[in-house]
Amino acid sequence: MMGQSLLEYTAEVFAGSGGVGVVTAILFFACLGVGIERWLFWRRFRPRGSGSKRAASLATVEDLIRAGRFAEAGERADRSRDPILSILGRALSGLRTPGAWSSVRESVMEESVGGDITAGRRLLVTAIQVFGLLGMLGTCKGLYAQLSGFSGMADAGSARAAMDGMAEAFTTTLVGLTAAALMTPVYVLNEAAIGRFTRRLRRLDARVRAALTEYEACGGAVSVSDEGKGGDG
Repeated sequence: MMGQSLLEYTAEVFAGSGGVGVVTAILFFACLGVGIERWLFWRRFRPRGSGSKRAASLATVEDLIRAGRFAEAGERADRSRDPILSILGRALSGLRTPGAWSSVRESVMEESVGGDITAGRRLLVTAIQVFGLLGMLGTCKGLYAQLSGFSGMADAGSARAAMDGMAEAFTTTLVGLTAAALMTPVYVLNEAAIGRFTRRLRRLDARVRAALTEYEACGGAVSVSDEGKGGDG
């Protein structure tokens, strides 16, 4: 590597690894893009504004739910500076009876973020597995070339082919396993983000459920006319 820049050395490594290395490089940069996309995706769910304002907004939503004004509660939650509460607000806007909360919430969650979360996780897992397999495929290809060269060691060209095969085996293995290793932290960070999202969702969902339970204990199902009352709350 003496006298070479990192970029030149990297280009030489990938060029020497054959087609497997090229495919691995393409997938690696594609999944690097996925990693950036995951970061931007989870950044959308970071609460904005001060904690006191978000707490006041949640308290207003709870008061509206206890009053049976689900549509108003949903609109207020949707305008809040907490993205997760906004999602729950969409579920509240479509709620007709407290008993239907679980099914309505699940439907809205799946439509809003469920598919993206599942697809992102699946893509990261697949990428890690494919990188490792490509590394092993390159190893097999390189070893085959090496053994073919050993079969004619009397020929200088065959000896060179054997050495080239050994170099290809090590290079493609290094490229594939390194790419898989680099994608593993992205997967771990994505799982951590899913965990944080789930914990915050459960906390907010518990508050909404508690308000719905209080409403049920005080009065029965809300009518359509009740849902249309009021403004911002």
